[in-house]
Amino acid sequence: MKQVSSLTTNLTSKSQRGSTNQILALFLIALIFSSLIVAVIGYKFGYRQGLNSVDRAVTSNNEAVANVSQLSAENIQLKQDLATAIQERDISRSTLDNLRTDIENLKTTNLQLEQVNELLKTSVADQGGVALNIIASEIISLPENTFEYRFDVAMLDISGKAVTMIPKLTLLNETSMVEIPLDPASYDVRGVANIRGRFIMPEGFEPKQMKIELAAGTQKVQKLYNWQIGKIITDAPPSLSEMSSTSHRPIVKSDAQ
Repeated sequence: MKQVSSLTTNLTSKSQRGSTNQILALFLIALIFSSLIVAVIGYKFGYRQGLNSVDRAVTSNNEAVANVSQLSAENIQLKQDLATAIQERDISRSTLDNLRTDIENLKTTNLQLEQVNELLKTSVADQGGVALNIIASEIISLPENTFEYRFDVAMLDISGKAVTMIPKLTLLNETSMVEIPLDPASYDVRGVANIRGRFIMPEGFEPKQMKIELAAGTQKVQKLYNWQIGKIITDAPPSLSEMSSTSHRPIVKSDAQ
């Protein structure tokens, strides 16, 4: 009986060890299979990450190349702009130098003319001077029923000094007359005086004639003109405020009526 029991025990032990070995083998197989699955998954994940990294690197590289190209183009444009600016600066300097030279030449010429003019005035004064007279006159029609008067007056007193002259402008028609207030009311004349100003025609008044009276010292002059002496500026702006101030340039006789 003891031998049978011992044999049974041995068989049971061997059977248990066989089952354990099978379990271990299955566990190892499962572990290996799991490792393979993990490895495959890791490989695929890593491969995708690698592709993404490569794509990002390529994109970054393309952007860098584009930025470099843009910067190169901007650099070329800046160099061209700089060259143009330097050229314009040099031209401006040259032009400015020429203008300064011209201004100095004009100043010198003007001083020389003033000297000659002074000599002529002195010479003419020594010979009896120039009597008070009206060299030229014109009336210009402006917008808003406004008119501009222009009279060039000459006088050189025998003393050679400036003499105060008082001008007077009167408009006349068949039945009435209107005296136009002049501003300034007097001028110092030693050679030529340019009388300039503007006035608004009285409403409803239609002048037929214009009378100019001058008084300087003991001399007096009076001239009567037909109103047709006036001329109309056809290209004048619609508003008087848009016009420049009165011009003091001498009247060209061919333009005066």
